[in-house]
Amino acid sequence: MKKFVLYCFLSILMAVFPAWPLTRGFYSLDTVGGGALIHAQYQTALKELSTQKPVIDSAFWSFKKGLASFFLKDYERALASLRKCASGPFCLAPVAYEYIGDAESARMRPRDALEAYLCAIKDTIRLGERARIRKKMSAVIAGSPRLTDTIPFLAQWLLDTAKTAAPQGAVNEKFPEIDSLPRCMSARCVDSATQGLFDSMSVSRRTALLSRLEALKLPDSLMTTLLLFKMSQFALESKSFTLAKAWLAGAQARPDFKKTVAPKTALLHQAFMAYYGGRFDTAAVLLGRYHGDYGPLPEVVLAIARSYRNLNQDALSMQWYAKFLRLFPQDPSAYSVTWFIAWDHEEKGRYSKAVELYRKVGAMRKNGRYADDWEYRIGLCSYKQEQYKRAYSLFSHYAAGHPDSPQFLGALYWKAKSLSASVDSAGSRALFLDVVRASPTDYYAYRAREMLSLSGDTALIPAFDTVGDWASARTWLDSVAAPAKDALSQADSVAFERGVRLVFSGLGPLAREYFASLESEYAANLKFQFDLAVLYGIMDDPTASFRIGRRLMWRIPQAYRVKTPFPVLSLGYPLAFMGAVVRAAQTDSIDPFLILAVMRQESVFNPAIVSRAGATGLMQLMPTTAKSVATELSETFSADSLTRFSTNIRYGSHYLKKLLDQFGGNMVLTIAAYNGGPPIVLQWLEKNKTKTFDLFIEDIGYEETRGYVKKVLANFWTYKKFSRITRFKG
Repeated sequence: MKKFVLYCFLSILMAVFPAWPLTRGFYSLDTVGGGALIHAQYQTALKELSTQKPVIDSAFWSFKKGLASFFLKDYERALASLRKCASGPFCLAPVAYEYIGDAESARMRPRDALEAYLCAIKDTIRLGERARIRKKMSAVIAGSPRLTDTIPFLAQWLLDTAKTAAPQGAVNEKFPEIDSLPRCMSARCVDSATQGLFDSMSVSRRTALLSRLEALKLPDSLMTTLLLFKMSQFALESKSFTLAKAWLAGAQARPDFKKTVAPKTALLHQAFMAYYGGRFDTAAVLLGRYHGDYGPLPEVVLAIARSYRNLNQDALSMQWYAKFLRLFPQDPSAYSVTWFIAWDHEEKGRYSKAVELYRKVGAMRKNGRYADDWEYRIGLCSYKQEQYKRAYSLFSHYAAGHPDSPQFLGALYWKAKSLSASVDSAGSRALFLDVVRASPTDYYAYRAREMLSLSGDTALIPAFDTVGDWASARTWLDSVAAPAKDALSQADSVAFERGVRLVFSGLGPLAREYFASLESEYAANLKFQFDLAVLYGIMDDPTASFRIGRRLMWRIPQAYRVKTPFPVLSLGYPLAFMGAVVRAAQTDSIDPFLILAVMRQESVFNPAIVSRAGATGLMQLMPTTAKSVATELSETFSADSLTRFSTNIRYGSHYLKKLLDQFGGNMVLTIAAYNGGPPIVLQWLEKNKTKTFDLFIEDIGYEETRGYVKKVLANFWTYKKFSRITRFKG
């Protein structure tokens, strides 16, 4: 019953929360009818605007009435209202004229429509708007070609303006030699057309060429054995595994394959086909054979080591990693291999050897991938050996020398834990408080709160500022921003004002045209960035609102973060797509805030995002995982299933529930498995099951998964904490 009430409450929540700025006004803007226009409730908007009187801006009032009438197809009333506001010094006059043109066009009055469009384009300041209006003008002229005789300059004007502001489109890859291949009737013709192209191309163009060749569906009979094999090699290089496999099979089926392709080349390609295809047992055998027959290559030795690692044959894997370092100490990969061997020693409790190798990693590169990590791991090695004073010293040195490192808060936290283990509770209490103040919603801030709670010091923990309202949040942001303030220019102020009014007129897509360039140009103006994030939220665009809100919080100086007003904090934790989230959570009996926490990290609330690996949508599901979920739900999976946000959330929720069940409700293991996969998490659990909560997470074997678990846990804890704040609930 308790969960049911929560779901019902959250469902109501999103109908209330996005509307809060409307009830307070925006820059003293008259927002009557704005909410209805934003939600395309035109009759409601017209009723609100007709039964009340304008308080601040009668022109804007007329504009909104005109739009409501226009979308209700009451063109006479629309024209009366739009002309009233277009004739005066109104910032949206160009937009009013554009809609006058649309109304006249709908009434089949092309000359009046063109005259209105000309007035609109004269004062339009954005290229996108000009292009859109020109397109409408061209459509009117196409339907009434004689108009160019009565308005002589019109045709030439359209041509001239099109030259100066034509939008730049994407350049399509063209391969005239390939496009002519269907007319070829011999292998020699195809071979001569493709061979030179492949040899001279970059990897990206080869990928495009391979796609074009695959689309042509040329029969194998038109390709030589060597060409088929080379195409397979290029396809593997481009990670087009299906094509690589098909073309290799075609080449191997030829009777002249062994004579055409050198055994050494064929064996190496087959070995890496197995390796990149995830058949690590086969890869280890083939790569080992190549190593024995033809001698060591860096990529071969490294792939053998990684194959055994993926097969969980750690002893063999470490032998080959060690061999790689002996044979190729100057190879660029020696840096990451040394790190991995050091990690293995630490995992097995051989701390002295681990520390030696971590120091070697630090000496190899000053700005490498592990530049921020090797000292951190040495500190953890000391802590694990209960050398708490040394650990305290190491983490102190690290925090002092790496204030901008992603591991900075972790170092502060472990510094505090080391001091606490040395029985200095007063000193550790102050350090734990420093962690909370530095970044209140960070993973380590929550762990520090937990440590303070365990010692009975909850009264000292800084609470989130939930008193300030939207207006005071803007004032606060202005007070903590850099001295330059980054004020808007006069032209950009006009553009922003137009955008704001367009938002409250229900014309979000037009508003975005004004906001797009301003977002990056005024990054240091925190108050302005806050306003943009709020406006995108009003437009029901959680992707853009979160993108701006998150960057805004990053730009707040660290010394002020503990006092960040709640209206600013809440921008970083939107209740996005909440209807679909609540339904999925209710179906799967899981916490809706876990879904949001995963979504925030996986996709930054962008339903269209696709990773390089092919993970798609809000919950970043791989197609293979999604197909499995669809089968379990007795549903048909199609190519576009994951692009529908409701389906994506539903499938992601189902998969989360499956993992929760598999790992007995353990959230850490569930989150780790969502990112790294259940098999590897089971291995980590077996290795580290006796470790404390903190050390288990620090010792997660994949760097990406380790960071992912910390971030998703912090997201979840923040959502849960905010859910107890009345204002977050609307």
